Amino acid sequence: IVFVEDPSYFIAIMMLKKDLKMKVIPLPSDDNGIDMAAYEKLLETHLGNVAPASEQKPFRAMLYLVPTYNNPRGYNLPEDRCKRVTELARKYDVLNFSDDVYNFLHYGDTKRAPPRLLSYDKRSDADFKGHTIS
Repeated sequence: IVFVEDPSYFIAIMMLKKDLKMKVIPLPSDDNGIDMAAYEKLLETHLGNVAPASEQKPFRAMLYLVPTYNNPRGYNLPEDRCKRVTELARKYDVLNFSDDVYNFLHYGDTKRAPPRLLSYDKRSDADFKGHTIS
């Protein structure tokens, strides 16, 4: 199972569905990104029959997202939602696949791009298991 922002990068969705044969579940989003309440409800609904995480399979599902300069909508996932995505990944054993490449194209009034989602999955946290890749 892979959860994806709706809308999302169409080539990634096609790859997940057709090449990797994954069940793709779209997540409602607004002008700031994923609707976190809807995401948690969908996690509860779709992971009910999925086996618990194990040493051989440490994640029960995956979330594919473009949190920085989102393609196609252009938003940056706000800090509170980045933290919540990380919390939910840990709670439900979800691997966050963060397609965080566009922050390298940063320009504008601020000197730095928004932090990458990976920076919210801190090794120093007691429940760290490496839930985010980028």
